[in-house]
Amino acid sequence: MKPGVDPADVIPALAEKRAQEQAAKERARAAEDAAFDVWIEGERRLLAAMREELNEIKAELARRRRLAEQTKYSPSQPRLPAGNPRGGQWTDRSGGSGNSYDATPSTGAATDARSEGDGTRGYDDRLAASDKPTPGRTAMLGIMARAAERAIEAYRSGNLLLDLFGNKSGAVAVTTIDDKNIFGSNSTSATYKDADFKAAQSMRDNLVEKYPKIMSIDNPGDAPNNALFHAETNVLLRAAQANGGTLAGRSLDIYVDRKMCRNCETIVPLVGLELGNPTLTYVDPYKVYSIANGKITSRSKR
Repeated sequence: MKPGVDPADVIPALAEKRAQEQAAKERARAAEDAAFDVWIEGERRLLAAMREELNEIKAELARRRRLAEQTKYSPSQPRLPAGNPRGGQWTDRSGGSGNSYDATPSTGAATDARSEGDGTRGYDDRLAASDKPTPGRTAMLGIMARAAERAIEAYRSGNLLLDLFGNKSGAVAVTTIDDKNIFGSNSTSATYKDADFKAAQSMRDNLVEKYPKIMSIDNPGDAPNNALFHAETNVLLRAAQANGGTLAGRSLDIYVDRKMCRNCETIVPLVGLELGNPTLTYVDPYKVYSIANGKITSRSKR
């Protein structure tokens, strides 16, 4: 064969093979472009949905501000008379109390009970009012939860986290740091990486050493240790990694598309404490959990 002659010009089989390889490359490139276009369109729809949810939040807050202004009392508003259990408090124009109450004196013992969240005293929903989300905050969490649900649905769809019947496989959690969504998943998920497993193992070892009365020592894989490999913990570990290894000084709202299990209720507060003690609010399909200082400070129904 003369120098400078392309073998494909002489050997038909080689030319055909090159053509097939080139066609395969073009098909792969076209598939990548199509997938990227789908992703871009999905992100645009998600952004539009979140803007819509934000507008709803603003409208709800404005409505509540107007309502608060309308219900403010007047300086001339009458007070309840002396001798009444609520004597001296403002009352409505009809002479009734502005707030319903039980005239039976209370010792305060029932309302002073607080949930320690560490399994030593159990859980008690009769918590101090300051620990629970305010009505406005609860309404905002509900609205943002709908946006989070859409983000999780897009994440599940994009990562094939659904079974053959379209049902959810495992749990997915999401939070936001600096306008960036951080997702978490179970260790059985295809999105759970080796780095996630190592981070969970390292955290488990730290907790076993610090909290031997709470953690399982004899078998590290037993409950409640296994919660370290759940989406609720994974999202915290990933968020810390994205934030320079710590969540100190942060306030995070975390949305989960499955009910938080009892093991997570035990482990997540301790993980938060290890990561810098951020203020955490977990929202699952049924409840809202407030977490700080290594404990669940309140839990309320959505």
